[in-house]
Amino acid sequence: LLDEADAHLQAIVRACHGPVSDDLLAQFTARNWVSDLYICSHHPFGHNPDMTIREHPAFRSGHPKHFTGEWCTASWRGYMDDQFLSVNPWAWKRFEKKKGQKDAAAKARQSKAMALNLEDALKESLWCAMHLEFALTPSVPRVPSATTTGATRERFLRQPVVGRPPRIVLLALALGPSGPSMACSLSRTAVAQGWDMYLAVGRYTGLIGKYSRTLEAIELMHLNDNDKVVFVDGSDVLAQLGPEAVIKTLAEGQAFAADLIFSAEDNCFPLGGWPHSLGLDRGRYVCDHRFPVANESTTLNKVGTHWVNTGGWVATARAAKLALEQMDALVTAHHESKCYKGGTDQLLGNAMFLRHRDRNYATKDAKVPRRDTVGLDADSKIF
Repeated sequence: LLDEADAHLQAIVRACHGPVSDDLLAQFTARNWVSDLYICSHHPFGHNPDMTIREHPAFRSGHPKHFTGEWCTASWRGYMDDQFLSVNPWAWKRFEKKKGQKDAAAKARQSKAMALNLEDALKESLWCAMHLEFALTPSVPRVPSATTTGATRERFLRQPVVGRPPRIVLLALALGPSGPSMACSLSRTAVAQGWDMYLAVGRYTGLIGKYSRTLEAIELMHLNDNDKVVFVDGSDVLAQLGPEAVIKTLAEGQAFAADLIFSAEDNCFPLGGWPHSLGLDRGRYVCDHRFPVANESTTLNKVGTHWVNTGGWVATARAAKLALEQMDALVTAHHESKCYKGGTDQLLGNAMFLRHRDRNYATKDAKVPRRDTVGLDADSKIF
């Protein structure tokens, strides 16, 4: 039975995250996935941290840049327990015979119920790890960010618009009752830098709603395809560059040559945590092998910022709409899923980067070349 389960699991991995090397594929076994769930559900949150590390070393077995190595986040552990494992991190012990329990029928019913809960937990965690498809084996060499050549620079300059030069606008989210007031610092610095700035206001629907609200705002702005959109979160950002500086940076190729460029950070969240890490190499493979190599000498913290931060990005209006439509459609189709709990916008942004960094997007129009790419401002030239 285990061999059959392993075969099915490995077929799913190949379909969702192919190509997959043989050594990685060998790590995808039913036994390993159950073990990963066990580790996640046994995190003793709320206890003394030193005791946690000493008594549960697996607690720190994840990626070191994911909450200093937590195997899974508190929200994911809570979700698994609340929904499937009866809020009891030791629910697995229900399979064991309790001392003094003589009612065999009661034990059988309890074990059956627990088995069904465990099955649901395994299905949910597996689906959440597989549905955001990206290749586990890079199709191009991983290199530090480099200057943009004249050929790739044409991506930013294509599709000239007759009648006016391309615009560049700053769009910030300022959702909820306090959103506009929290964006005051950004507004003051942006106006001083000469930005054509817009605030997207309205009801706050959680981090997962960022993409739909941003898409609505861009559609209302009547931008042309080759206009540039610089997006930031409104509450914790200051404008230290003006629009001319950003245009110059893009034209000189100091950021990745791409039509959508995410800002970067030095935390691999949430892909450093299970199940999004897929449990590979004890949760470290995706963060260490599927993102670009950080040029540590260019970063203030000397650590390197080579993981996606969705709190800032710059894109052509056309590429922004395509990306936002994809993510909004995914959220809409799976709005009842809790896969984005504790990761939300960050999970979708990192997955999009991994899906498209080695190849181009697909477009809705088959006649339009697949020419849009996603990059990362790993050297912090813009963000």
